[in-house]
Amino acid sequence: MQISNGMNKSPHIIFLDTETTGNEPEKDFLCQLAYKSASETFCELFKPPVSIPPEASAITHITNKMVADKPAFKKANTMPQSKLSSKILLPSWWPTMPNSTSPS
Repeated sequence: MQISNGMNKSPHIIFLDTETTGNEPEKDFLCQLAYKSASETFCELFKPPVSIPPEASAITHITNKMVADKPAFKKANTMPQSKLSSKILLPSWWPTMPNSTSPS
């Protein structure tokens, strides 16, 4: 499979992006989920169970005010398992990786 500049039109590829309250899996939480496929673009914010620290907001540009009225990720039915079955998930930064021509 060849991944080139831009979005491959394969219905089997989903580019996935997340934003979190930090980079420590034991204590940080998801606050944004986004994905792009050949036929769909999705982006949604979630209210994490902890406040978004200023350091994370500086990177993600997501503030506590932006997520104040959003559902928690655990309670949201945002991305059903059926969307992921038989798909190839790639990080959103995949095309920018050096020598990234095919997933392995």
